[in-house]
Amino acid sequence: MIISNKIRCNNCGEVIESMHVHDYVPCMCGEVAVDGGRAYLKRSGNNYTEMSLSDKSPYDQVRKAYFIVVSNEGLTRKSLSDLTDTELESVGKFGKIHHLLLKEKQYRASSRTSELLDKYYEL
Repeated sequence: MIISNKIRCNNCGEVIESMHVHDYVPCMCGEVAVDGGRAYLKRSGNNYTEMSLSDKSPYDQVRKAYFIVVSNEGLTRKSLSDLTDTELESVGKFGKIHHLLLKEKQYRASSRTSELLDKYYEL
């Protein structure tokens, strides 16, 4: 599963990201472009550095880069790592990303356990 579809142009340095199907995004110098959103990866040009993430990417990168629309006080975009536990629960009902939300809950639980153990052994 594609999580983010983005590249960096090696000519102008701009990072460009395609957010949805048929979202063709060229860089400011026109050297490269990205398309496909989370449906497919399509590139125009050759002079770029790949920055896309998939569900097979290291999770510490995924949790910082994956943006979700959350509707508390309107629409906002946040990474998994920035979502509160309450927001994580409210977003947890969506099918394609459900496994990532479960993984985030496991990540947070193991982090909290590590913190508690560290405090215990400091005593």
